[in-house]
Formats: sequence, structure tokens, C-alpha cells
Amino acid sequence: MKTLLERAKPELKQVIDEHKKSYPNVVESLERCLNKNHFVIDIPFEFILEIKSILSSHKMDCQDHQIWSYFIKNEE
Repeated sequence: MKTLLERAKPELKQVIDEHKKSYPNVVESLERCLNKNHFVIDIPFEFILEIKSILSSHKMDCQDHQIWSYFIKNEE
């Protein structure tokens, strides 16, 4: 089963990579979280907020209940 980091859509990966330049420690923690989880429901709320913050800093809107839409459906 793929991790959430592996299933992240290209647009999410891109903004995370761009955010890494300014906030490497925050992105490292987020990537660690996404790399150990397989389901969006397992992401701690603090990381949901971080994803929303990263997306909004790149002019992409995302509500809490829409986080799942930034991940490719697991086909396994």
C-alpha cells in the first residue's frame, strides 16, 4: 500500500517542494507524517492545518474536508 506522500498529487508535491525552501523543518515533519500514513483520516490535525497553510500561501483553496482531494485514490 502506498503512503500518502507517494499518493500526493503533483500540485501538492510542487507546493510542498516550494515551501521547503523557506521552511525546511516544517516540511520535513510534514513529509515524515505523510510518509508513515496511508489514509488521510490518519493525518494529525496539526498537519492538516499545515497543508492548508501551504496551499493557501500558493493561492490554492482547501477546506479541512477537501484535503483528500489532493491525494490519488489508493487502487490496492
